[in-house]
Amino acid sequence: MTDSPAASSDLAFHFDERLREAPDDPARFALAVRALERRLTAEHEDRARLRLLGRLGAHLRTLGALGEAEARLLEAVALADRLADGRAALTNRIRLAHVYQWQRRFAEADALFRKVIAACVGRPDHGAILAFAYQHWGKSLFDQGRYAAAADRFARALALREAAGDEELIASSRVALGTARARLG
Repeated sequence: MTDSPAASSDLAFHFDERLREAPDDPARFALAVRALERRLTAEHEDRARLRLLGRLGAHLRTLGALGEAEARLLEAVALADRLADGRAALTNRIRLAHVYQWQRRFAEADALFRKVIAACVGRPDHGAILAFAYQHWGKSLFDQGRYAAAADRFARALALREAAGDEELIASSRVALGTARARLG
């Protein structure tokens, strides 16, 4: 559920000026994604498939393979719902909304972000998911040129992340918030 760089150096990425993930080494990133796809094909256990589908959806988006990313994430959401895994369903809906954002399907993205946030508000056990949703909704709003609204969502994500003490995610939210505020400047 993180929006931080992957542990594997093959899946390493950075955030560009649009706050979008960009592979550090696109060729190695693509090879690592294809290896994950082979693992998914060989995997028959539902929980492991669910984890792989979510990761693949996010990494395919980073590669710009948005149709493939959407398909994997729709499959992940359906599987999470079938398994009654609420956390995985919410996380993969955020990832799917992020794909819709990159496809410029902003109304669909915003609707999914609202749905996830509504499911998380008032649930202390969902604080990390809520922060993840606010952060990525902020990125969608940023893409729409709605910088004040984006800054608001980034600030909400930052507050939740500061309360949780995850320094890497705090740094990510601070950068996003500063970038949105600079656009307002």
